[in-house]
Amino acid sequence: MPKTKRFVVWTWKDRTGPRFVGWGRMGRSHPAKKLWAQRRGIKSDLNDWLRTFDSEPERIDHTQALPMYRHEASNLADHLRKKYRREGHFLLDPRPWGTKIGGGAARMVIAPGLTIYGSVRQAAVDLGVNPCTITRLCQQEGTGWDYLN
Repeated sequence: MPKTKRFVVWTWKDRTGPRFVGWGRMGRSHPAKKLWAQRRGIKSDLNDWLRTFDSEPERIDHTQALPMYRHEASNLADHLRKKYRREGHFLLDPRPWGTKIGGGAARMVIAPGLTIYGSVRQAAVDLGVNPCTITRLCQQEGTGWDYLN
C-alpha cells in the first residue's frame, strides 16, 4: 500500500495563546472537527477546555492545503509543541488520565507483607520475577496482592 500525503497539523488557541497542537489524517473532514465533535466523551484536559466553548476555538492550520506524510506531520507537531513550551505556553493533554489509551500513571501495588510498590514493574524487579506474575497475583483472589487506587 503506497504512502499518501493525507496528514495535517493544526493548533488550537485562545486569548492566552496556543493551547493544543494536533495532527491527524485528513478524511472527509478535518481531524480537528472530529475531536471537536467528540469533546463530550472521555475526560481529559483538552476535552475539559473544549467544553468551555460554544463553537470550535480558533484553529491555525500549519499545513494549509499541502497535506504531509505521517512522519512529517508527527515531526512538525512535535517541533511546534517544543517551541510553544520553550516560549512558556501550557499545552493541554488530550489523553484521558489513568487509562490504557491515556498512558496514565503506573498502578501501585501492595504485597502481602504490606509493602507498597510504585508499579507492577518495580515490584517485579525488586522480587526478581516477571511483571506478568505480579499482575496475575493482583488479579487473583486470596493471594494477598492487590492494586492501590
